[in-house]
Amino acid sequence: MLSMLHGEIVSVSSPDLHLLITIYTLLAVFLIVFNYQFLLVSFDRETAVVMGKRVLAWDTLLYGVIGLAISMGVLIVGPMLTFAFLIVPPLAARRFCKRMWSFFVASSLLGGLSGLIGFYLSYTLDWPLGPADIAVSCALLCSAVAVRKGLEFQGWRKCQRPA
Repeated sequence: MLSMLHGEIVSVSSPDLHLLITIYTLLAVFLIVFNYQFLLVSFDRETAVVMGKRVLAWDTLLYGVIGLAISMGVLIVGPMLTFAFLIVPPLAARRFCKRMWSFFVASSLLGGLSGLIGFYLSYTLDWPLGPADIAVSCALLCSAVAVRKGLEFQGWRKCQRPA
């Protein structure tokens, strides 16, 4: 049961890794190509209906892509790490981003950075890889919250979100 929750990241076979890279690359390209439609249908449904978009079809397609990405991640690296990387980096990026594209980029960079630092700490300190990645990701989130609060405390006006 514990190996199912933690996943066996280090012992992922080469074919599984290639399959994961191929599917995630295709999904990333797909999401970038249809970014406008997904954002329009997700955030401004009424405008999408007025523009004649097939809202139900775009929703179904988006949920299918998300389901495929999550199921592949859970199968290969385990649910704990998959959901940690889905939730924690976007929470940290949300503290500083006002636009959706910068939010996507910042959360991706924070997720990649926490993965690299977690791997380094796991290798050098002989820690388990999944929990090390999660701990680093949570530490980055706590740092982002502290930096944001510090900027607000100093009265930095550019840091405030619009109402």
